Amino acid sequence: MPDVRLADIASQIGVSVSTVSRALSAKGHSSSKGQRQIIRVAREMGYGSGQAASEIGLGKVMIVTVGFTKVEPEDGRELTSIMTSLQENLVGRLVYGAEHAVAKRGGHLLVSNLPKTNDVVSRIARLAKEAEADGILLSIQGDMGGLDQLAKLCPVVQINAPLGEIEIDAVASDDFGGIGGAVRRLFSLGHRRIGFWMDIPPSSSRIERRLDGYRTAMKMRGGYERLYLDERATGLAFPVRMQRAFDEFRVDDNRPTAIICANDLFASTVLRMATEQGVRVPEDLSIVGFDNSETCEHTYPRLSSIDQQLRQMPEIAVGMLVERVAKPNSTPRQLTLSATLVERETIADIR
Repeated sequence: MPDVRLADIASQIGVSVSTVSRALSAKGHSSSKGQRQIIRVAREMGYGSGQAASEIGLGKVMIVTVGFTKVEPEDGRELTSIMTSLQENLVGRLVYGAEHAVAKRGGHLLVSNLPKTNDVVSRIARLAKEAEADGILLSIQGDMGGLDQLAKLCPVVQINAPLGEIEIDAVASDDFGGIGGAVRRLFSLGHRRIGFWMDIPPSSSRIERRLDGYRTAMKMRGGYERLYLDERATGLAFPVRMQRAFDEFRVDDNRPTAIICANDLFASTVLRMATEQGVRVPEDLSIVGFDNSETCEHTYPRLSSIDQQLRQMPEIAVGMLVERVAKPNSTPRQLTLSATLVERETIADIR
């Protein structure tokens, strides 16, 4: 006879998996009528409290993306959307991976994208209650507080989180180490003047960690640092801001022989501008992106980029969600995945 899953008990009674989990894990607390019913049904179904987390099924899981926007080229309006050239790759891989990981456990995925407003946490909570979700996966553009309040409602795991700053389960890549590894590799190819291209003000603390990784690695090696900035506060269109920064690069008498960009959107744009203005890549300029998005395979030359394990991250996040369902009172875990440079055709030895 197969092991009884929490999802089986939840289906039998007509409640959520997280409700069953809390009822069976509430040791030393006075039991309600609903809890006693859950315990009774679990015993009648032969549920064993020693079952492993890997045996636990899921019902409804929400993946909520927050703050992903798209600027309409016709009138400059900023709309809440996950369907942009870069974000479609980034968020699409997270949603795709989460959908498969949830389906393997017998559940199905609900997808929602919200603007980053002051009441976004309460809006997520309301959506989760209305959907009777057994868990929430969060992917946030930038930083956001109050997430520990969501964890009181149901299990929550943040994907690609700013590690060390939140009190819920989270998984993310090592931004600091990933940039440091790229600097090491460029130094091994003879580069000593290496620039860093980022937005200002930084769109999240994760961008700041990438900048810290760049500066630390450069200082350790005595390299020449140079920042190129996408100055969002100017209100100018993205192509105009990028061109202004590239113009600074072109007139720099001590310009870098390599540039590391905070994301693949910056890197692919720098690559295009370099090609259009006669800067040879990688002969004159090596370029490295961050995200290892599908964009990298469709540029010419193909873009080298830092991979942050976005394919593995959703599977790990869903596993953490299941563990939280099994042990709702355990200490939150934050996992850091290594980020490594994937070399293609935009970096070269200059010695």
